[in-house]
Amino acid sequence: MIKRFDIFGKQIVINIYLGIRPLKETIIYGYTNRCIDGKYIITLDYDCPFDDFYMSELTTLQKKYKLSDFYIFATNKGFHAVCIDKVTLKTFIQIITDSSCDHNYREVPFRHGKKLWTLRFSEKNKTKPVFAVLINSKNKIYKQSLAHTLLLNKIFNMNIKPKRHDGLKKLITARYKI
Repeated sequence: MIKRFDIFGKQIVINIYLGIRPLKETIIYGYTNRCIDGKYIITLDYDCPFDDFYMSELTTLQKKYKLSDFYIFATNKGFHAVCIDKVTLKTFIQIITDSSCDHNYREVPFRHGKKLWTLRFSEKNKTKPVFAVLINSKNKIYKQSLAHTLLLNKIFNMNIKPKRHDGLKKLITARYKI
């Protein structure tokens, strides 16, 4: 329904969408990329299948920012790329801007006021993310998040061994409805 009003020589348009939406009932669990010391690991969410283009993009990011390994997790819609290196918010924003990850994933934290990027690890539409590919790197300059390493090892049955971990075990997790 659209309503138009003229007030003080200006036209005001109000557009009201009347529709029925199902209640959000499915609870999703995830982890954020922010570490308790204020640093960030690299998490990228792509809404398309992993292929040679994205392999090239991620190896380019590894070279440009001297990042270590990327772990690729297949999802029902695309894939997640995770690097457990800890960087500043400024560096993370440069990395995510240089990537072609999902626009909403990149921008939503700025619209909601919390600079937390979240990747899910629970089921959504009857599928969970699963480990798919490791993109190796010889770079080992950043400290790495022990908390994120422990989570990935437990949830995805992995055996990641960080070279220079931070010793911090507390993790910021998320729970939301879809």
